[in-house]
Amino acid sequence: MEKVATGIQTFPEVRKNDYTYVDKADVLFKMAPGTAREFLLYGIIGCGSTALDFILFTVLAGHGHVHYQIANLISVATSLSNGFLLNYYFNFKVQGRFFVRLASFYLVGMLGWLLGAIQLWLFIDIMNMNVMVSKLAAIFICTLFQFALNKQVTFRRNSYRAGGPIVERLPWDSDFFGVNVGRIRAATMLQLSPRGLVEGIAKSDAGLIYVEDPVTGDERTRLQDTLEGLGAKIYDVRTTYVKQIPETVPAGPLHGIAAADQLTGPIEELALTSGWCSRFAKDERLRPHFRRLYKKWIERDFAEGKVFVCTDSEEPAGLASVSVRDGVGKIGLVAVGEKFRGRGLAKSLMAAIDSWLAGQGLHTCEVVTQGGNLCARKLYEKVGFNLVSQCNVWHLWRKCR
Repeated sequence: MEKVATGIQTFPEVRKNDYTYVDKADVLFKMAPGTAREFLLYGIIGCGSTALDFILFTVLAGHGHVHYQIANLISVATSLSNGFLLNYYFNFKVQGRFFVRLASFYLVGMLGWLLGAIQLWLFIDIMNMNVMVSKLAAIFICTLFQFALNKQVTFRRNSYRAGGPIVERLPWDSDFFGVNVGRIRAATMLQLSPRGLVEGIAKSDAGLIYVEDPVTGDERTRLQDTLEGLGAKIYDVRTTYVKQIPETVPAGPLHGIAAADQLTGPIEELALTSGWCSRFAKDERLRPHFRRLYKKWIERDFAEGKVFVCTDSEEPAGLASVSVRDGVGKIGLVAVGEKFRGRGLAKSLMAAIDSWLAGQGLHTCEVVTQGGNLCARKLYEKVGFNLVSQCNVWHLWRKCR
């Protein structure tokens, strides 16, 4: 949907039902690296918290002459707070339900404290063991107990509960591509565990699923490994830019640029070149629909928005389309013919869009491009757009039911 560097290619036909299928158990097995990383980091945090617990207990009970049960309560509470914050923000990096998780963590911690208190009573008062040795033994047993509960309860990423199935059916895409198409939104992905992702996908009858996976750092590795295990591939890094339209924009049409009245063959061909980096061109199963899809989009822009064209004699040299949705200008297709590049036409088209949006009383414009379309990104940044988000877009093809 953006500025182009090459022309349209001829794409090979593919078999309609040549989909990938991977056994669910095999995918779950491949989750191990992410789980091992969490376990290792949990252990490191646990050791640090345990050291804090032991040092504080030693200071209070051994040197401060505080009763061992009171010292134990203080040291455990401090250790719990430290452990929760580190696990929440740096290990599991879960989203939301902060206070519910905090309460769960403390409940598990208090159960651990109660278990530890019973052990200390047993070791010290009944068995006459050394206080420090007793504490070390109690710490070891309580740590195993608390890890098991916190892993399964406190920091568990449950299957998506906010609205039922995690895969949302896309009726328009399904009708257009002739296969049941679904989507997992980015907000949903942030709430899923690998197991929840696999189980949610298994319940869907979609033959093709778009998975929107936020680019938020290495904590996404677990879900990405799971998607790869299912046979999914990244076909786009959806990159969103936003610009505030200046209040003072030069009025009137720019020289050589005007709004086109109707779709012509040359304009349609130019619009097609804007999709050279599109996921619909990269995915070989969708390539046969590529031309028809982009024709639909440019027809939509003529019907619902404006299509600005710069001409060189009789031939359209470049185009840019824009529409308005929810009070925001949305840039659609942008393209400059290969032999006309390097003349600043794309910047002039962007200026024409600014002028038109300002005339409509609008002050915000948004454009979505591909992360790998460096020419388009450079253009948008030059004309004042700011990067606001990036999101991996996976295509997961499955056997139709």
